[in-house]
Amino acid sequence: MRRWLDRAVVVGTGTCVLVACGVLLLLVLAIASRGLPALSWSFLTEEMSRGGAAGGIAYNLVGTLILIATAAIVCTPLAVEPR
Repeated sequence: MRRWLDRAVVVGTGTCVLVACGVLLLLVLAIASRGLPALSWSFLTEEMSRGGAAGGIAYNLVGTLILIATAAIVCTPLAVEPR
């Protein structure tokens, strides 16, 4: 009985993982198929205009890179355990 229950849990968990990954893949593909045609060099390098309704995302990308770098600088010493 215990082996059967163990296998049922493993199969159920694996099924849930596959379904979740499939849904995630479908979402990423739907977003990419609709968003990729809008990407251009000017969109990535120009600054926003009209309150974000037009223009590009240059400052947003730079801000994101600053946040990631700051988080890495702060967290890396905490995550690396001295011997």
